[in-house]
Amino acid sequence: MNVVAAEHDEPVDTRTDAPTDEAPEQPAAESADARIRRRLGRYRWQVLLGSMLALLLAMAEAVPTTDRVLWAMLIVTSVQFVFVLPASLVLAEPKRWAHYVLLVATPVSAVLFVVALTQTAWLMLPANLLIAVVFVPLRDAEVRAFVRRHDRTLADIRAGR
Repeated sequence: MNVVAAEHDEPVDTRTDAPTDEAPEQPAAESADARIRRRLGRYRWQVLLGSMLALLLAMAEAVPTTDRVLWAMLIVTSVQFVFVLPASLVLAEPKRWAHYVLLVATPVSAVLFVVALTQTAWLMLPANLLIAVVFVPLRDAEVRAFVRRHDRTLADIRAGR
């Protein structure tokens, strides 16, 4: 039965326009863990997209030049990509190692953002900013507690927990 609220907050059947005794369905309250897991999933995609863009844009910025600083930034971005890619893929699992890797990689992106700004490497700015912005929410106490609470180590798996 399709039920909608009428002007006086009484449920009405949309097929017959007659009042019904059914109460309108209220959306279920979302648990804190589900909310944090959804936020981590959003951060995962943000970091994944940002790291891929950072690598591609660093190549586009550094390849046509002979500037050593830009080439060093390309190398740092490449190494960062190797670590950030698997960490961002399993961030919402949650895995403690992935959380730590991203806590290290996001300030590195902030440093790369500042260096790109001083070197006028405009192509590298947006992607590094996209990654660096994730640092603050990852340091949130709720997120840290969630990751610590739900991370399963090999000993936990063997013990059947």
